[in-house]
Amino acid sequence: MVKKPFLFALSSVLISTSANAAPPQLSLSGYIKVDALYQLSGHSGDRTDYATLGQGEPTNTTRIHARESRVRASWQSDQHSSLTAVLELDFFAEGSSPSSGSEKIANGATPRLRLAYIDTGHWQVGQNWSNFVDATSFPETLDFANEAGQSMLRQSQIRYTYRHANWQLSVAAENPQTDYVSTEPSAQSDYNSVDPLFDMSARARLTLSSGHVSLQSVYRQLKLDNTTQSNQSETEHAFGVGLSTKLTLGSNTTLKGYLGYGRGLGRYTQEANNYAAYLTPTGLNLLNSGGGYLAYQYRFDERWRSNLSLGTVHISHPKSITSDSPLSYKFTSLHFNTIHQLSTAMYIGLEYALVRRVLTNQQTHWLRRIQLSTKYRF
Repeated sequence: MVKKPFLFALSSVLISTSANAAPPQLSLSGYIKVDALYQLSGHSGDRTDYATLGQGEPTNTTRIHARESRVRASWQSDQHSSLTAVLELDFFAEGSSPSSGSEKIANGATPRLRLAYIDTGHWQVGQNWSNFVDATSFPETLDFANEAGQSMLRQSQIRYTYRHANWQLSVAAENPQTDYVSTEPSAQSDYNSVDPLFDMSARARLTLSSGHVSLQSVYRQLKLDNTTQSNQSETEHAFGVGLSTKLTLGSNTTLKGYLGYGRGLGRYTQEANNYAAYLTPTGLNLLNSGGGYLAYQYRFDERWRSNLSLGTVHISHPKSITSDSPLSYKFTSLHFNTIHQLSTAMYIGLEYALVRRVLTNQQTHWLRRIQLSTKYRF
């Protein structure tokens, strides 16, 4: 029979051990954002979907949604100060437009994984913004899709970061995915994307007293296997470079910018997704693409500010390309907004967006839209 004093001593040890092993600190944050959209011409769903401009263009339509709202959970280890974990969701899983019928009754929206990573200070594993992306240089737009010409890509990766003084160098092995377009769309079903190698990226960032400058590069292998002919495959080696910055000029002005170019860069530029290469009967051929944006912000005082941003993307298609359907050739965009900061946590803003998509057959499609938004951070 076990004596009671022994049970008391054992329970005391367990309680003491449990108390010393404190759980990690959990913090919840995010925001609620409500967007009211009025389409003056063209149509692009709940955010600008550059690639679909021209696919049905109703005008004078109104839409109100809260799908950009976001929830973020962060964990901080009590035992290891450099160990953190982040999980972040938004509600854009259905893409730019909500699923059919969802506006009739409940207006539900499916959560979408944005970020899910573990960070130890030098090492980071999980899904985050690509190492090729400089998210701090994004223009401040009310449009969730932001400006044309930017690199906007999140994916799983293994990243190492070295910091020294005001320099930061990071390298990453990132999730690969071959993106391409075919001159004969029916032939795409005969090929599977095969990704034997990680996408490899590197970034060098210099922090200045007025902001930062970042230089980034990426190497990727594009490979397709023919499902109808086991001995046939197509392989190309692609690369891209980008230069981005955010600079504060004086007490009221901020400039942000990005310039990128690549051969087979494809999905590493938002609007060039699926345009890393084109497939013809003679093989896989890389496409050159380049673009960028420039954003200007002026703060009138602590409560009022305005943003003007311009962006463009150009995809170089050979003149010999023919297709059953026209391909995207050029994108340009302009966003202008004025934002009133009601408090440190809440603002209301009004924005005008003008977007153009040009196809290889020289057809041009426009989007003109007014957006009223309010956001509350928690």
